Amino acid sequence: MDQIAEMWAGALLDIALEDDELKKTKDELEEVVSAFDDEVIAFFESHKILKEDKKRVIKELKVSQILKNFLCLLVDKGRMTHIKAIAEQFRHLYNAHYDIKEVKIKSARKLDAALKEKLLEAIKKKEGKDIDLKEEIDERLISGVKIMMDDKVIDISMQKKIQNMRKALLEESW
Repeated sequence: MDQIAEMWAGALLDIALEDDELKKTKDELEEVVSAFDDEVIAFFESHKILKEDKKRVIKELKVSQILKNFLCLLVDKGRMTHIKAIAEQFRHLYNAHYDIKEVKIKSARKLDAALKEKLLEAIKKKEGKDIDLKEEIDERLISGVKIMMDDKVIDISMQKKIQNMRKALLEESW
């Protein structure tokens, strides 16, 4: 785990808790970081651009003052390169604070809403906790899904079935 991200995410969590703005801060941070493509990251990493210009961009964001101050502090300390790791660590801390289980589902294609809801409800019922579901597309799976939570992986993908058949065929002595 990135110690810098952990430290900064913990500091942001403490501030957001103090101001009773934890959910809002999480949502805003996720929204801001989702807009950080390669060009935006290059802008904030550039040594040719003045810190004041970088902070001016941040101050124009439609986010809380907490998040603006936090992002400006990251600019001042030269830590914007860690923003994605900080956001990920903040999400983990947020989920731990509210006892939310993190689950990742990989599928070959985007799951339709009904199937996604059924999976979410089944996992929620089994775990007895709220679920933070992250969906990822992996076309190599061909079909089916791979569900990851904690240190468990449930792999019901076509890719896994093909791997198992290949293994069985190679082990079989004819």
